Amino acid sequence: MLDKKLEEYSKSKVYPFHMPGHKRVSMANFDPYKVDITEIPGFDDLHDAKSVIDELQRGYAKLYGAKEAFLSVNGSTLGNLAGIFSATSRGDEIIVMDGCHRSVIHGAQLNDLKVHTIVPEPAESMDNRDRYSSISGPISLQQVKEALDRFPDSKLLVITSPTYEGLVSDIDGIVDAAHKKGVTVHIDGAHGAHHGLGGIWERSIISSQADTVVLSLHKTLPAFTGSSVLLRSEKSRTSREKILYYMDCFETSSPSYIMMYGMAVCLRFLQESGRGLFDEYAKRLESFYEAAGSLSHLKVCRFVSQDISKIIIGTGGYLSGAKLADKLRQDFLIETELTGEDYCLALSSVMDSEEGFIRLRDALFEIDKTEEEM
Repeated sequence: MLDKKLEEYSKSKVYPFHMPGHKRVSMANFDPYKVDITEIPGFDDLHDAKSVIDELQRGYAKLYGAKEAFLSVNGSTLGNLAGIFSATSRGDEIIVMDGCHRSVIHGAQLNDLKVHTIVPEPAESMDNRDRYSSISGPISLQQVKEALDRFPDSKLLVITSPTYEGLVSDIDGIVDAAHKKGVTVHIDGAHGAHHGLGGIWERSIISSQADTVVLSLHKTLPAFTGSSVLLRSEKSRTSREKILYYMDCFETSSPSYIMMYGMAVCLRFLQESGRGLFDEYAKRLESFYEAAGSLSHLKVCRFVSQDISKIIIGTGGYLSGAKLADKLRQDFLIETELTGEDYCLALSSVMDSEEGFIRLRDALFEIDKTEEEM
């Protein structure tokens, strides 16, 4: 049974270089059954938040510098659906970045939207030597301007930044260009909930003044899987009333207080730990990248406009990405996030320990040495 298997796995020595961002580090000593309630008096209602849940939402809005924040216990899927529906009418034209999350496509299908696609170029290596055609780069400001001119009836632009592999677009320039054309912007920033919290991630995604931004707290921060927030900017042209309506439409009518408890614990942790926590995290990452620079066959890649918290390990053609992930899992008890044909992706978070980075570094050097001997 699943419960026994999870309990057994929790006691294993496997290190998680994958989401969720809490990395299986306990943030509170509590029994989930004790806080699993429904909307009883005194505990507010997520679908009509006026007290403690509203306080939590205002806390996240302040954290990121947004006008408003709306909690989602249905992940960023809900945020994407609400962001798209609140900015469009049935049959509208929209511009979408290729490689977007499937919820963006589902939102377009459900609202019978006509989709125009911007295809990003392959990611550009920092040293012009790495070529991983399956890793899409960010979209450029020029691509966006051309799409806006080509499809002048578009009502909404949806971009993904950072991407799964951490490629970041020029969101300030893109939002400004779209707004000058009267086009609303929704950013799927699911992988960027740590942006704006310190270290090398100084600016939040919502600071671009995109109309709406969705963040998956659980991907890079210590929150339970499925915990997200939809942010509305100070200058948003998307109405609060429409956002609330579509959040109400698509979100479960029985929101999990366990997840909202976790979001509250996460916010308190971020407020109390301060920016220093992310400064130290950035130093651990930079140290890891510096050490990995002397690998012979494998390579920890660096791309232009890359969020280095997403660790892309190129295989150099010596083995497949799946084979590398298998070796890390079976020989070193390290579980990664995903694989491509010639790379493996390890997701880090502020909760990763120094020991965790050392384990990954040493494992890569051991595999690198084995490849050299073959």
